[in-house]
Amino acid sequence: MPKPQRTITITTDDMRAHGRDVTRYLMTTPTMLIAFAVVALACIAAIIVGATSGNLPMRIAGLGLIVFTALVPFLLRSQAKKMLRAAAPEGSKLATSITAEAVWLQSPLATQTLELSAFQKARVIGNTLILRFRGSTNYLALPVRAFTPEAIATARDNIAA
Repeated sequence: MPKPQRTITITTDDMRAHGRDVTRYLMTTPTMLIAFAVVALACIAAIIVGATSGNLPMRIAGLGLIVFTALVPFLLRSQAKKMLRAAAPEGSKLATSITAEAVWLQSPLATQTLELSAFQKARVIGNTLILRFRGSTNYLALPVRAFTPEAIATARDNIAA
């Protein structure tokens, strides 16, 4: 078992920052940007067709899509907080370590060692470190304060290699 480089207690601020930062990350992925563009075009088309043809249900559908789309960030934020809460509940200890080969995590619920070669990108967004898995849209998101600056630099250097 690796020696933890840092151990933190998950706080309310971690939960809040995690939700905000993961939402920001997800809302700016290429997939999400394309999805929003498609929905925006569908909304505009529905509203224009509804207005020019006098079709009230079509206009309502276009406006409904706009309202639904506006709710997406709130739903993503809620889900991100639930995921962190499930992995490391508020008040729990999270121990971490990053070497040139692996990320080691220990929470009350699990201990994991993940090879850095499993990741294709390391990004810090706000107060959250996001490690995106190679060949996937899946990611691991953890509070930045759970890592030393050297550990984050090691992750960036070895994942980019």
